[in-house]
Amino acid sequence: MVEEPHFAEKLGLVVVGLNRPGMGSPAFVAELTSRLPAIPVLVLGCNREDASLFPGENVRFLLRTVPTDQMLAISRQMMDQYTPRVA
Repeated sequence: MVEEPHFAEKLGLVVVGLNRPGMGSPAFVAELTSRLPAIPVLVLGCNREDASLFPGENVRFLLRTVPTDQMLAISRQMMDQYTPRVA
C-alpha cells in the first residue's frame, strides 16, 4: 500500500510494534524507510531490541513500556517535524 500515491501521501507517522514470526521489526522498518524515507517511524520495541537495530534519520525507538503520555508527546513531535512532500 505504501507504493500507492493516494495512500502514501496521507501518511504522517507510522507506528510499528511487531512481535510475531515472519518479517520482524528491523526488517520491516528497513523496508519501509527504503520506500518512504521521509515518513517518520516510531518503533515500539521490546526489551530485547534497542535503537541500534533501527537506523534512520526519521526513525525513533521507544520501549513498549514507555508511559502513554510520553509516547503520545513524541508522536506529536515527530508529526509536527514532518514536512509532507508536495506533489
